[in-house]
Amino acid sequence: MFWRRGIRYKLAIALWGVAIIAFAAAGLALVLFENLTMERRAWQIMEPYAQLVSVGTEAAVAFEDPVRAQEILNTLRTNPQLSGAEIFLRDGRLLARYSSRSKVASLPHSLKPDGVYLNHNNAELLQSLQDGARLRLVMSLNELNRQTQEVLWKFAMGMFVLLVTITLALRAALQKTIIGPISTLVKTVEQVRTRDDYSRRVPASGVDEVGRLGQSFNAMMGVIQEREDDLRRLTLFQRTILDNAAYGIVSTTTDGIVSSFNPAAERLLGYTSDEVVGKLTPACWHDQEEIALRALQLSEELGETVPPGFEVLVARLRRNQSEENEWTYMRKDGTRAPMFLSVTALRKESGQITGYVGLIYDLTERKRAEDALLESERMYRELSETLEVRVTEAVEELEQKNRMLILQSRQATMGEMLSNIAHQWRQPLNMLGLLAQELQFAENHGNLTGEFMATNVKRTMEIIQHMSKTIDDFRHFFMPEKEKIRFRVLDVVEKTLSLLEAAFGAYQINTETVAAGDPVLEGYPNEYSQVLLNILTNAKDAFLSRDVADPKIVIRVDTEGDKSVVTITDNAGGIPKEIIDKIFDPYFTTKGPEQGTGVGLFMSKTIIEKNMGGALSVRNTDGGAEFRIKV
Repeated sequence: MFWRRGIRYKLAIALWGVAIIAFAAAGLALVLFENLTMERRAWQIMEPYAQLVSVGTEAAVAFEDPVRAQEILNTLRTNPQLSGAEIFLRDGRLLARYSSRSKVASLPHSLKPDGVYLNHNNAELLQSLQDGARLRLVMSLNELNRQTQEVLWKFAMGMFVLLVTITLALRAALQKTIIGPISTLVKTVEQVRTRDDYSRRVPASGVDEVGRLGQSFNAMMGVIQEREDDLRRLTLFQRTILDNAAYGIVSTTTDGIVSSFNPAAERLLGYTSDEVVGKLTPACWHDQEEIALRALQLSEELGETVPPGFEVLVARLRRNQSEENEWTYMRKDGTRAPMFLSVTALRKESGQITGYVGLIYDLTERKRAEDALLESERMYRELSETLEVRVTEAVEELEQKNRMLILQSRQATMGEMLSNIAHQWRQPLNMLGLLAQELQFAENHGNLTGEFMATNVKRTMEIIQHMSKTIDDFRHFFMPEKEKIRFRVLDVVEKTLSLLEAAFGAYQINTETVAAGDPVLEGYPNEYSQVLLNILTNAKDAFLSRDVADPKIVIRVDTEGDKSVVTITDNAGGIPKEIIDKIFDPYFTTKGPEQGTGVGLFMSKTIIEKNMGGALSVRNTDGGAEFRIKV
């Protein structure tokens, strides 16, 4: 109950407690002092009388005159505190005795040495006289005890008044310097919490901790107010992006309920935002057979059961893996359409997932182009079959296989590039999604202004221009080269790494380029880059399949005579000895038909050795594999 009370009550209790403890300690110290000095004070009173008796009874003791000795002792009656006195001769006989009481017990004079002895309410002084005689004085302690009690009482009253005064003064000072400012701060915090009013401030003066606390609170309120304004502007900007994006953007909660549905998604799927937000999950417009099949694949891949439904779309993300796939979507009107879906997890700084954002791209036109390409290839094969000369047919078939190898190699490379594009775009698209949510928030709260819109549109265009530049970089990568040109090997290495930067970053793959030389070649830089891309991509796949803890690739550029030498070394565990001699064979792959065609390294060796007159080799090193390109 005490800890629930206010700080004023706690400080008052603490002050009174300290005061009581101090009062008790001082009183105890005084009592101890009085008790410890009682013997000394009794001696100071009795010692003059003892000296008087000692001097006055020298002759009486010498002549054993009890009359004279008794006269000397009777003079002690002037001090009522002295209750008795006795003089004993050397042989123990009593010479004279004085007592203010009717009966005082006599003690043998030889039992104790000279000194003062305290017992109960009396003090006894024993002192040696002339010729071996001894004097015994007895004094009552009642007066000394009374004086002690009087001193204690006065001390107690004085200390009580002093402690009360100090306590009240401290309480008033604490009220002004600590309790008052803290109470004001608490009231202001409660007002901010209940009214969402971040313009509140508290009086803050002084340089002590309380003053700095008030200043820090005011500064914090200023920062919060600025961030709230920024958040409102950003929400408006995000809403503008979401409403005008060409791709379908759908965000969900962690349990899969749709939280936003942009106009592009409405056009792609035929649903309105009101029909899905807060009601449906993205699994509702997926082909359920595809969902069930994908659930089985993921269960086998991840080693645990993945239930059909929304979990299929995010199971890899929950394990810090990417999720990009082609799906068949069921529109509201019942029509089917192929879509490419890239899903990204929204995370806090701590890494906790707070939701998901899906980017939907319509593949209908691309599928039509692929079908047209397949039809063209079919027609070409039919024409080839009509040739009369078998040798010509064999040559044509060989050329067709070469073209297919090249096409498969380029398609595999293009597939990797599409994956890299998705990685490059994931961050900007995530930003666009967050900005769009901010726009919606600002619109809902009436904070959508022209200035805010202009600022957000500017930021949107900057992001879009960055995404457009990414497309240009990948497009230039696939431009065919007809003539040999001079190029720096380091430039090609850096360009290739820039294309893979996002993908490597997503899987936390570290790269290091060691430039021991700066060779210049004459050849085809794009084809050279494709060779680097194939080798680096294979290293990435090896890292992922083997779950390497700290993946790293080291690229060393050097020269040997007039030749350039590039070595690419990884720490993925190396290539098994039984297959290392086969990895450059066409259609040889260890990834399975769904992940690799087996033509990448074959085409890489063809480019280096036939097109550029160099050599491509591989060997195992400690903990990994090393590819060596010498041109």
